[in-house]
Amino acid sequence: MFWTVLGEVLTPGFGAALSPMMIVAAVLLATSPGGARRSFTYALGDFLALAILGLVVLFVSHGTNVGVESGPSKVGTAIRLVLGVAFLVFAWSTFKHRPKKGAQPELPKWMSTMDTMSTGRVLLVGLSMGFLNAKNLPLAIAVATSVVQTGAGTTVSVIGIMVFAALGSLGVLAPGLVRQFIPEDAERVLNATREFFIEHNAVIMTVLFLILGVNAIGKSLGPLFN
Repeated sequence: MFWTVLGEVLTPGFGAALSPMMIVAAVLLATSPGGARRSFTYALGDFLALAILGLVVLFVSHGTNVGVESGPSKVGTAIRLVLGVAFLVFAWSTFKHRPKKGAQPELPKWMSTMDTMSTGRVLLVGLSMGFLNAKNLPLAIAVATSVVQTGAGTTVSVIGIMVFAALGSLGVLAPGLVRQFIPEDAERVLNATREFFIEHNAVIMTVLFLILGVNAIGKSLGPLFN
């Protein structure tokens, strides 16, 4: 049963990990004094946010008709379908509001103070951004309902959510790892990474939302209409 649960959390986990602006914030921390430690703290905040969202949805789902012993419920499958449609709407909205050609994307104002934040504040920012990230709650709902529908026990389900949260925080963890283990090339690699994600944020998020939406809808149609 664990491997079934793992299969359900892989795609949403990597989807959560690919958050360009959160990665840019982690890069800014990694290139500041005490960069690796501050970047790891930020990643911890993101991990906690994903874990809390996933666990809350998991335990709420366990108390409803989302999962049943005989197989996926219509309710859980309908939720997945609605989330798939929502991801497609996000894809269209992100593409529609992308920066005009040649325009320099603007960074959120709070990012300009990242290098002066205390460790405690960095943790709170990571936690807050994890909660406020537009795709994290839909992904947490999708992965938790999918895990419940596998019929796995509570322990395996909780482990699955922790794996989802760990995978989802890999993107913001990576800059700290670069700073820690290849310090001689860290500045060059991280600056190039920052510029890439800033420039291509809209395209990356549009494609990601499209993939997540099509995947969720595709998994819903058979169980819902058979």
